[in-house]
Amino acid sequence: PASPRAARRRERCTPLPPGGTMAEVNVLALMRERLEEAQNERETVREQLKRLENDIQGCMKRMPRRVRENQEQLEDKMRQLEYKRTTESMSLQDEKNLLREIDNAKKSIKDLHTAQEAMDVLNSKRDQRSACYDRVRTLSSALQELTAGIKRVELAQRLGVTSDLLESADVKVPGAKAGELVGRGGQNLRRLQEECGVTARLESKPDPEDGTVDLHLEGTPEGLALALESVRRVVATVTREVSVTPAQRSMLVKNRAALLQELCSVLNVRIDVRGGVRRNEETQGKNTILDVTGVPDAIAALEAHLNSPDFAAEERLPLDVEQIGRVVGKGGENIKKLQTAYPAVDFDVDRDHGKFVIRGTPLEVSRARIGVLAMFEEVLEVEEVIKITNSAHLSALLDKQGEALKAVRSEHEARLDLEREGDLGTENGKRVVALIKVRAPVARLGPAAQSIRDRIAVCDRELVRIEVMCVAVPAIFGKGGSNIKRMREEHGVIIDYEQPDPAAAAKPRLLREVVGLKVEKGVRDEDLLEGFNIH
Repeated sequence: PASPRAARRRERCTPLPPGGTMAEVNVLALMRERLEEAQNERETVREQLKRLENDIQGCMKRMPRRVRENQEQLEDKMRQLEYKRTTESMSLQDEKNLLREIDNAKKSIKDLHTAQEAMDVLNSKRDQRSACYDRVRTLSSALQELTAGIKRVELAQRLGVTSDLLESADVKVPGAKAGELVGRGGQNLRRLQEECGVTARLESKPDPEDGTVDLHLEGTPEGLALALESVRRVVATVTREVSVTPAQRSMLVKNRAALLQELCSVLNVRIDVRGGVRRNEETQGKNTILDVTGVPDAIAALEAHLNSPDFAAEERLPLDVEQIGRVVGKGGENIKKLQTAYPAVDFDVDRDHGKFVIRGTPLEVSRARIGVLAMFEEVLEVEEVIKITNSAHLSALLDKQGEALKAVRSEHEARLDLEREGDLGTENGKRVVALIKVRAPVARLGPAAQSIRDRIAVCDRELVRIEVMCVAVPAIFGKGGSNIKRMREEHGVIIDYEQPDPAAAAKPRLLREVVGLKVEKGVRDEDLLEGFNIH
């Protein structure tokens, strides 16, 4: 033991808590010391209990066989056998059997004494075990009292008051509400103690009569009033279903359900989202049910907040189903860019109805709509059809393996589709020989189509039309188009043959037909050759 001088020195060096006194500090130290001693003693008794249990099991296994008769019956039996042996005449064999029975009776008496001694040892150990159980119960009760006293003193020191100012109260909590009061991992009970400045202890076993559980509260009168009001709110809680729209659900669960957690904390309610907070195909575009647990006033406040016009809005922009992939982008890159630019809103694509959905607050939705429309102009393709009525224009565009059209595709990143088959209609009274369909985003469609028109206009300025008779066409083209190829290479021009108008009078195209007509009119072959410039 420390000397009185050392104890006084330690007492002077011990810092006092706010509102505490030296007497309370000493009492607290003594209570903690006694608590530690009681815990150690209880552990020792529990170890002794384990040893006693092992000893009792061993005694029961080594217990000798039980004899049916008691000692008086065995001794009486021996006297009768001995009297019979001494008073009656019998053969040698019968006498041997009688002596054997007497010896067996003596052994049974000995076994009876041995079994009684083993039973006495077993009963002694059982009595020791009962005493140990009683001691453990006594120590556990003392530990509870010491723990409660220590918490009381610590609470007084934490609140800056003396322990005699603390009060206690007992509340009966319905068994169905006990789990909600404690919370997951005891978080609700801990929050109650921290916010109200009290200590709370909930009994583990409910009352067998009414099924209630006792809650022990201790603290200042003000803290007790706050704690009792909080407990009353928990006891009065109900669970109600609240239906929310997709826009409201998106606001609640975005950013890892940050707004949902904030509402739970502010309103002191519990909100469970049916189907989970993650988006799935079953909940897409449908209302979601929330299971809200709390007092009726808090649930009503939550519904009013969710249904306010400034909480959530939704806008659905029409979208061509075939172009959904262009809007989403590779790996969803376009949606990710929008989400980065407008983090306060949620974007979704309704593939079934061809809609691009924007969800968020009304102000944020209106801001995001401008960015979405700008993105549409960059990625969505529109189509413009250019009608060509002159085959020379078509030849100019297709010359050198379509070099002009390839340049338009590369420069403006546009798609060009050429259609030449079938009846393509008329344009300004002229037959359409080809259609060029230009497909590109809005921002690039105009320049791409204008580039094609500019090339056609250049062709118009440099076009020379020469009319020849049909029979001269094969000679002008040459075998396999050799004459045309030579003139193109020598002069760098485009030469094309325009089909005659089918509405005009039919003209003979074969040389033999023309020759036949000339012969009928009496024309000489030399004039025929000169007329067609055939050499």
